[in-house]
Amino acid sequence: MTEVTKSLRTFIIEKFPDAYNNLLTIPGIGSTTAIALIAEIGNFNRFETPCEYCSYLGMIPWDHSSGDSTRTFGVQPRCNKHLRPLLVEAAWIAIRKDAGLLLYYKKHAAKNNKHAIMKVARKLALIAKGVVTNNKPYDPDYLQSRAEIQQQQKPKP
Repeated sequence: MTEVTKSLRTFIIEKFPDAYNNLLTIPGIGSTTAIALIAEIGNFNRFETPCEYCSYLGMIPWDHSSGDSTRTFGVQPRCNKHLRPLLVEAAWIAIRKDAGLLLYYKKHAAKNNKHAIMKVARKLALIAKGVVTNNKPYDPDYLQSRAEIQQQQKPKP
């Protein structure tokens, strides 16, 4: 089994060096998770919307609606069974390493910590997609700097 893992790692590093290295800049995502994401997803651009991508990963609520009633059952059972557990474990590590993700976790953990870690894992998955599709390393201050730019661009009354 180790030979297969080594050959897969070598193949991923040779064929997708930018995606692999950019994924490693995300807190919580190590070499195993980065290799699994690249190997299982392949082309991240094949998903047109974030919901489509998160549905593939099984990170959206599973609900059943009939008429006026809607029931929510938790996360979807139809998903990629290999990536969701890896992303959940990566989320636990990420909240220890990234202050922004820790704040996001704490915001939602007051209600239910299991749901909160799934929200962090979903956010981590979306960050991974953004990092790979934009071919840029993770920037923890991206949202803060983006908000500052938008504040500067607003017309003053």
